[in-house]
Amino acid sequence: NCPALVSEHEARQSCSGRGASLSRGPPGGMADEDVKIHAGAVVSGEADIRGDVTIHPRSAVHPKAVILADPGKPIVIGSGNIVEERAYITSKDAAVTIGDSNHLHAGCRLQSCQLGDGNIVEPNSSVGSGCTLQNACVVGALVSVPERTTLASGTVVYGRPNSEHVLPQPEAELVRARKETIDKELELLQKVFTKTP
Repeated sequence: NCPALVSEHEARQSCSGRGASLSRGPPGGMADEDVKIHAGAVVSGEADIRGDVTIHPRSAVHPKAVILADPGKPIVIGSGNIVEERAYITSKDAAVTIGDSNHLHAGCRLQSCQLGDGNIVEPNSSVGSGCTLQNACVVGALVSVPERTTLASGTVVYGRPNSEHVLPQPEAELVRARKETIDKELELLQKVFTKTP
């Protein structure tokens, strides 16, 4: 039976063939005892995850995603998140906390920031050090959120220069709708990532 929380090494030994694909190899890779992946998370063997990183259940990490925790600055990824290919998350300046049901699209960059629940960070955008995205925010494609910026719940940032708009829907409704969408995608990813040839 898979333990509820396991190190990467323990996961390879006790959960082989179940849930996440955890085999790693050089270069980089996740041969790090500090990486903790909860049972039920789906992590590609081609993701580069190093340092004190915790990934909670029902989160998916795509191939070529990079999650690097600097010493003493952990990265915690909550439940039901999707981290797509080439997403880059680092805790260079401070710890990173990512809540539940967030979608981090391909090529986005997050550095030493805090995310609540139900946020979307679109392709090739960046969230600077010290930023906070409360709940149900959208950072549009190619947008750079400046360091130490706080986005109130329901804020959409788009275009160049950055323009902001607060969505008129209640925060709880936005988070619930995003969670439902992400749950459907996670169900599909679970099938794809764990499919055996």
